[in-house]
Amino acid sequence: MDHKQVASYWYKTAAHDIKVMRSLFNNGHYSDALFYGQLVLEKLLKAKGVYFYRPDAVTDFSTSNRTNLIPLVGGQEVAGG
Repeated sequence: MDHKQVASYWYKTAAHDIKVMRSLFNNGHYSDALFYGQLVLEKLLKAKGVYFYRPDAVTDFSTSNRTNLIPLVGGQEVAGG
């Protein structure tokens, strides 16, 4: 999976979550809609980050093996993508 495909994945899942968010909001479930809104923003930021700034931070979503880790300050690592 290249970085454009990963960015597309995050964008598509964000688009789905927007629909869920609007449905929740329209049915009066405001706190749940707010939660989904946060998910949408996170996914859109991930899409933009992978596409424009970190094309090397690509995770293969077809496996649970996280081999591409992003190093953090202090020697800790987190899964990329």
